[in-house]
Amino acid sequence: MAAAALGCSPDSAVTPADKFDPIQVTGDFIVAPDTSLLVVGRGRRLAVEDMSRLYKAIVGRANWRSSNPAVATVDGAGYVHALGEGMTTISVTINGRSAGAPVFVQRYPAPLRFVQVSVGSSHACGVTSDGAIYCWGDNSLSELGATRPSDSCEAYYNGSLGFHRWVSRCSAAPVRVQSGEHFTSVVVRPGSTCALNAGGALFCWGRVAGENEVVWPLPRRTGGDRVYASVSPPCALTVDGDAYCWGSNEHGNLGLGAKTPESVSSLDPVPVSGGVKWKAVSSNGDTSCGLSMDGALYCWGENWHAQLGLGPDLPPDSILDCFFGCRSAPTRVPTTVTFAQLSVGTVSDCALTAEGEAYCWGFRRSGDLIYSPTSAGPQRFRSLATGDMESCAISLDSHLFCWGAGAYLSTLMPPALDPTAVNLPVVVSSVAAPAFVGTCGIGTDQILYCWSSSNLLRGAGELMAAGYNSGLSMPDTMPEFSEVLGQR
Repeated sequence: MAAAALGCSPDSAVTPADKFDPIQVTGDFIVAPDTSLLVVGRGRRLAVEDMSRLYKAIVGRANWRSSNPAVATVDGAGYVHALGEGMTTISVTINGRSAGAPVFVQRYPAPLRFVQVSVGSSHACGVTSDGAIYCWGDNSLSELGATRPSDSCEAYYNGSLGFHRWVSRCSAAPVRVQSGEHFTSVVVRPGSTCALNAGGALFCWGRVAGENEVVWPLPRRTGGDRVYASVSPPCALTVDGDAYCWGSNEHGNLGLGAKTPESVSSLDPVPVSGGVKWKAVSSNGDTSCGLSMDGALYCWGENWHAQLGLGPDLPPDSILDCFFGCRSAPTRVPTTVTFAQLSVGTVSDCALTAEGEAYCWGFRRSGDLIYSPTSAGPQRFRSLATGDMESCAISLDSHLFCWGAGAYLSTLMPPALDPTAVNLPVVVSSVAAPAFVGTCGIGTDQILYCWSSSNLLRGAGELMAAGYNSGLSMPDTMPEFSEVLGQR
């Protein structure tokens, strides 16, 4: 009997070992995952990967053993049950050949209570009520901010270029970021994470984009001694209303408005030009927008999907040599509407007026661009988050609405180009900007839930069979809804 999911589940849901067929391999094999991180009281079924069959994963009966049963036990079909903190080696012997893999077991000090969450393309992070940050998902670029042992994720390619196998670090369960800071907010981006502490200091970890990209394995303070009010990597806003950005400036994302030594890139945050005092700034890494104190909308950077909101046929920038009329400095968007909230997504942007009306611009669907802020409909919202290809918002009467070109992935519903109510199993009071494969929201019951077609982004402890543990979704899978581990 084969299984696709190497799940982290309570014992009541475990299939008995005698229901599985014996594992049949003739050559060398390994245990998969080659490293596991489990939570006390939970478990995971391990598999054998047949190296002679392109690492085909096989689940079944064999001579499985645990070197430290006080930490975790294992049944005759490879199901590991975590009992106490520590480390054990789970080994399996088949036809006189043996292989093993370490299993680490952690215990949460108390039930986690998340107050804010951010979701990216392959990892997610949340701030708890005690100021800690927990992250889960891909850790190949240290974006989880922890060097402790974690899960092993595999990805495969078998096509015209031959067979290739990648193994990287990840975690299917929340792991605590290694820092003594008391954090108040966190925002993730592909390969990186940034956060603010209670004093407004800026910390980042993972891949930090500068002239030569570097990786910070643990949180490191950046941005000098300035006090920041919000962060939207790679930009941040100080309490004095000044915007700073860092990273690549290829399309003008730094907002410098002139050729300077930083015109290529900057590892350290540099001030955005123009002298505008901002009440909000949002960025996706290539395009940035900001709201002045009086609610006027400005944008700068890349304009590939008309995200600057400056209309069609935008002429070239006088500083930058790029297509589609990118802008090297904040440029006011020609609209009479003023805004109170702003969210820049990967291919589209949205903003809310003081009355809660949503306006969006940029990519709508294939071949359809919105060149200037356009009303999304009569519904009124109190919060808004725009992600990879869609937006989600909480209405004034506390209902969740989502819309966009990829809405079916994040919202358990077919694509909807206009705000459409989402029927979740719970009522959420806040929602993260949707990623390509899902998103997360905090329920009115103060429990964090995630719905995603990626096993890793759900934070429920699941790893899939070989080839699908890269943080991306499995082919042709619909989102699953689950509670993030550690909250009970």
